[in-house]
Parts: sequence; C-alpha cells; structure tokens
Amino acid sequence: MKQKLHIFKTILIVLITALSTTSWGQTTVSYQFLIPDKDIFEGTAVEYEAYTNKVSYAYFSMYDQDRVDVSNIASLVSESSYSVFMWKKNSVFSSLRSQVLFDIVLDGDTCFFAIDTDGAMAIEKNGVIHSTENLSAYDGDWHHVGYTYNKSTAELIVYIDGQAVKTLSVDCAVNANSALNIGRWFGGRITEVSLWNNILIESDIALLRSAAIESSHPKYANLKAYYPMLVNDNGNMTEVTNLIGNNLHGIASHNEILSTTRLSEIKDFNSAVYYTPTWKKEGVSVSTDAILNISGVLSDKGTYGLDLENEHFTVVDLWKLNIYKSANK
Repeated sequence: MKQKLHIFKTILIVLITALSTTSWGQTTVSYQFLIPDKDIFEGTAVEYEAYTNKVSYAYFSMYDQDRVDVSNIASLVSESSYSVFMWKKNSVFSSLRSQVLFDIVLDGDTCFFAIDTDGAMAIEKNGVIHSTENLSAYDGDWHHVGYTYNKSTAELIVYIDGQAVKTLSVDCAVNANSALNIGRWFGGRITEVSLWNNILIESDIALLRSAAIESSHPKYANLKAYYPMLVNDNGNMTEVTNLIGNNLHGIASHNEILSTTRLSEIKDFNSAVYYTPTWKKEGVSVSTDAILNISGVLSDKGTYGLDLENEHFTVVDLWKLNIYKSANK
C-alpha cells in the first residue's frame, strides 16, 4: 500500500510540474513538493519551517534593450566603496556582443558588469574587456553573480556562486549623477538585485545565496537598494519595488519585464519571507506561524499542506505524516 501511495504521488508531481502554474482569478497558484512524506514513532516531535525556492523575476529581452533604470539610487553609493549582487539565468547566448547585467554611465564614461561574447563574466570599461575567463555561469541555470569595488584602491573582485573568481584593477566608481541600469543588453532572467555602500565579504555573500535578505544580515545597514522583482500591491508593472523603504524604486522600460503569473525556482534558496504561511491538516488551517511544531501524538497523523500567499501568488506544498505506535509500548 505504501508503495502504491509513493507511485501515486510521483505521478501527481509529474502532472503538476508539467502544468507549472495555474491562474485562478487574480492569483497564480504554483505547486511544489519540497517537504517530504515522513514516518515517525508516536511521541516524536516534528518541526517544519516555511520554505519555498520559488521567486519572482524580471525577464529581459536583449534585442529590445529591456532595462530597469535605478539611477535614483546613485547618490547613495556615490564616491564610496560598494557591492552589487544578483541572481541571473541566461536564455540568450550571444557571440555578437557582450550582455550587460549592470551598467554605470556618466558623460560617455562607462563601466559594465557583463557576460563577454565567449560566455565569461567580465568588466567592460570604456569598451575594454577585463575578462574573468570563467565560463561557469553560462550554462542556462541560475547563478549568483556580482562584484565588490574598493573606491580607495580601485580593486574590483568578481564573484560567481559565492566564490571570488577574479581580482581586477579598474575604475568603476559611481558618481551621484551616474546613470545606473539593470539588464540592458541582457537576454534572460534576473532577480534579487542588491546594492550596498560597503564591501561584502564571502560570509556576507553566502547569506545572499541562501535566502532573501532580512534585517539580520550583518551589513543590513549598508544595504541601499534591494530589488526582488516583486510587483507592488497597486499593480504598477513598470515600478520595480525597492524593498529598503526609501521610495527610490526602479523604473522598467516597459510593463512586461515584471509578471504576476510567472515564478522560477532557484535551488537551495529560501524566498518564503515574501509570502504569508498557512499550515493545514486535512485542508483545515492549523497555524499561520513561520514554523509548525507537531508533538507526534497518534492523532497528528494525516495529510498536511503549506500555502504560501502574497498579493499575486499562492505556492502550495502537500505531504503525509505517518505516526506509528512505538515498539516499546
């Protein structure tokens, strides 16, 4: 019987994965199966933490020069050391020109954080390519990329998936009047863009790769802009929300860069903070806390669910908890 239930759930996962997301009214419902079925003995306590790896993202067309203008935050990092990081996923692979993830422009002086024509992450300064010669982020999967810039030494360190891959000496300072853009000349998805007026170290960057940024981050006071590519509550599709709360939001070049109907999964990344959790047993709500604690009495046995909801999405997880009498009883 247990094997049949496992086969049934496997078939259900395949079918729901194929359907991906479903729009019900104004809310898009997306299914996940990240919490596994569990067998325990009576009296064994179980703790579940709200978790999803589903993220909103901005989609950029390289050929249309889609972009998000964030020039209004330039003064917050001007003339200082800074760091910029993001998750990105290529859908276009071009050997004709570099793809630019983040650009700084002032009176013809340019600094681009880019993907070179050979697929390597690079810094392009006034047309001169400073390549990392690292192709690991050019495979069509999600990768966490970014760099830190030391204003006093002009040392720039490029990171891919939490690892420093190249140290360069190049002037990429931000001026208060600099034009800043995300995603111009890039083909694919970008999310979780953050800009800091300090140099992040590897332990700081590791936190960005594991979960959405919260106030517990050790350098949170230096976080000057944060764009998880969420559509705001009023449905303005060209306003790219800056979660810092300073009302310095980004401006998308058109209203299809953001979406209220599409999500993507980033492995081992927890985005649950963007949703309100509702824990259910047999379809009935039992808690709205971030953590569900189960004592393990026999009556706790059953089918559980986690609904994670925000203004535009509901993410649903389902699993079974089987509880058996202890052999010692």
